[in-house]
Amino acid sequence: MKKKLLGSVLAVAVLAVSSLGALAVGSKTADVTPVGDNSGNYVVTQYEEEKMAELEAEAPDVAELVRQANDDEITTEEMIARVLEMVEATNPDELENFRQELEGKTMLTMFVDLDTVGDVVLNEDGMYETTLSVPTLTEAATNVRILHYSTVRSLWEIVIPSDVNYEDKEITAAFEDLSPIVVLADVDETADVAEGTSPKTGVTSDWGLYMAGAVVLFGAAGAVYSRKRA
Repeated sequence: MKKKLLGSVLAVAVLAVSSLGALAVGSKTADVTPVGDNSGNYVVTQYEEEKMAELEAEAPDVAELVRQANDDEITTEEMIARVLEMVEATNPDELENFRQELEGKTMLTMFVDLDTVGDVVLNEDGMYETTLSVPTLTEAATNVRILHYSTVRSLWEIVIPSDVNYEDKEITAAFEDLSPIVVLADVDETADVAEGTSPKTGVTSDWGLYMAGAVVLFGAAGAVYSRKRA
């Protein structure tokens, strides 16, 4: 009897721990990949030492912001506040629009560098258009935006995707020029947006039930053990 109870306790404990993991909102990913028909014409590079040095040479303040955001030295909220300060200093007419678009957003990705490879055919509007795979994209993330710093024009801009495909976890967007980007969204904190998963509902209450069951089983196991000792 005691072995059966202890086995049940372990099973419930494992289930509870698994459910606890499902509660956490997924971390931002650097695993952003060009996909689709023209994917071979685009490349995404992480901001490691060499790529960071290139950005520092072009825009040192932006490079420091990218480094701190990617290393979790600052929160998304702090990152956005710094971007707004830069926008106010360089393009004040756009400040209110940036504030409205970015307020409350969460980073789905780290800052990465988007660039071209070979001869790229621009779209009918003369823009670089590509589709990106974003593993952290789920239906829990709404109002998806891409924050882009143009090293060519020395300014921040907000790019609204032309398509957000939740099923395939892909975002299509067009850019005037290419350089650092980060994908942001309004995230429902009660849903699970962990990498490779779909949003889940009712997880919190289920986890509470699992934990309560574990407590009951532990108590029962203890009672049986005490009786046997007596």
